[in-house]
Amino acid sequence: MRERSAHGCAVLAIAFLLSISVSAAAETHRMVPTPRTVTWGYFDPRTPPALTVRPGDTIEVETLAAISSPYWEAAGLPHDQVQPALLEIERDRKDPWDIAHILAGPIYVEGAEPGDALEVKILSIDLAFPFAINFFAPGGGVLSDEFTSTHYKLIPLDAARKVALFSDKEAHART
Repeated sequence: MRERSAHGCAVLAIAFLLSISVSAAAETHRMVPTPRTVTWGYFDPRTPPALTVRPGDTIEVETLAAISSPYWEAAGLPHDQVQPALLEIERDRKDPWDIAHILAGPIYVEGAEPGDALEVKILSIDLAFPFAINFFAPGGGVLSDEFTSTHYKLIPLDAARKVALFSDKEAHART
């Protein structure tokens, strides 16, 4: 079998292994976010697979930030720094403020049957986007009655140090 490895790019690599026969020539697949390879909110069983793999194959999945661009921009991220794939995917949305989790897939595993257990090994996780966001709004979430206005916090991520720069002081000291 060919050695399975993650390539040093900003992706999440996942190996799918099943307890059924594994082919001798495992492949590596790369799935990037496009309108065809993501699903908003939940998987519907009628959704066609974005990718089909065999047991033992390796999948590199590039993911998106789990929130739509208007939220990033409200937090202070310039439009030109929003993930380009996110902007492309949002073009098909009637209301980009109508967020739901952005899911990669679905991915179909050949030979898998309902009730089968799939073993998934995460080989590596690399940062795909150098920012995180926190926000709260009245009327939703934990402690929503405690807040009277919406507040956003853009959090730069330092990939080299593997830390989030929560304070302005720390963020400016490191840039």
